Amino acid sequence: MSVTGIEPKELVYEVSATFTGVTEFGVSMEDFLTGQAAPPPQGMRIDIAFAGSISGERLNGTVSGVDYIAIRADGRAELHIHGTLTTADGANISFFAGGLALPHEDGHLELREHAVMSTAHAEYEWVNNLAIWAVGAVNPMTGQISLKGYSV
Repeated sequence: MSVTGIEPKELVYEVSATFTGVTEFGVSMEDFLTGQAAPPPQGMRIDIAFAGSISGERLNGTVSGVDYIAIRADGRAELHIHGTLTTADGANISFFAGGLALPHEDGHLELREHAVMSTAHAEYEWVNNLAIWAVGAVNPMTGQISLKGYSV
């Protein structure tokens, strides 16, 4: 048992996704990532659209959404993700995730997220009561995202 008493119970999903679009608000993502521009005192925002696949023992299909990233003046990247999971049998599940993207020495960003899902589709209502902690990485230069989500 951990100090908090919360341990991952089961792997709920794995995500493999790619950036499908970037919206910048005054500071380019490339300039920020290459160190040519620092976040201004008020911070900066970058919206990143993504799409990919999701797989798990009980969840399989596609995932798409937008991460509304706020980057503080000190460089901390705060994630605010909204999206849709569409299962292989056509059910839609809404999800929200928040968390942090932390720089790693190899140029990737480590992802630490907390997520919740919501649907009224009877076969997938079990996701409504899950609290999920997800960990993964993103290569911001290639747009490749990998993530594993665990129920707690």
